[in-house]
Amino acid sequence: MVERGWGFRFLYILGWLVVLILCASAPASLGVWVVYGVAGIFSHVGGDWRLGVLPVLALAVAVWKRGLGQNWAESRTWCAGVFAAVAVTAGLAVVGVVTNNGIFRTDDGIQVGIERPKVWFFAPDVAVLGKAYGKAIRARGSVGVAWDMAAIREALASEIVLSGSAPIRAGETFSESSSITWLNPPARLDANQEQVLEMAVEETIIWGELRTDANPSRLKAWFEGLPGGQWIFVRDKGLFLGDGFSERKKGGSLEWHW
Repeated sequence: MVERGWGFRFLYILGWLVVLILCASAPASLGVWVVYGVAGIFSHVGGDWRLGVLPVLALAVAVWKRGLGQNWAESRTWCAGVFAAVAVTAGLAVVGVVTNNGIFRTDDGIQVGIERPKVWFFAPDVAVLGKAYGKAIRARGSVGVAWDMAAIREALASEIVLSGSAPIRAGETFSESSSITWLNPPARLDANQEQVLEMAVEETIIWGELRTDANPSRLKAWFEGLPGGQWIFVRDKGLFLGDGFSERKKGGSLEWHW
């Protein structure tokens, strides 16, 4: 939710309160949503739409029962829900300031950690890193996430992580002193993507051996001609490589293993 800002956080909290109010008169529906919410705290069930089918049906049943009996919540209940959403959102903001959790949203991206990040993720591809990549990144110390190459260049990033298609516009470059790690790139790079790799001090491509969407032969032959290029095949992995984060090394860079 950091990417979407405080407005989205408020609406998210308000949405949960609306659901709980609507399901309050239907114990079975309320139970389904409580279980779904608790599971969401400890896992990524919200990332799979199929797991949300039952809660949505439970909500529909609760609304239907209220409609049959004209048993809608009173106005003061809805007002209390809005007030509670505002209070919880404000409380989260205060806790963030007091504890200084080190997650900052800027015009150019997101910074995790109080120290200036040396590792930056450019335009993360959720097909490669997973929808919950933010949770994995937050556990790795000072890291930045940006969708603007200029922001990464100005941050003097020493290591840049690309994933998937990594859209790069003509004329855009990173710092020439940066190293690049590219997780599951396209099998055919365009001229702009090739230029970024050619300008890097060190470049690494990590390719899931079980990928069925592309043949890496041509890309690998071109890449191995670059000085400092390292190609890594990951056994028993396909397009998704988001579980390969490991703890940071002392120098501030990320290690990868699966």
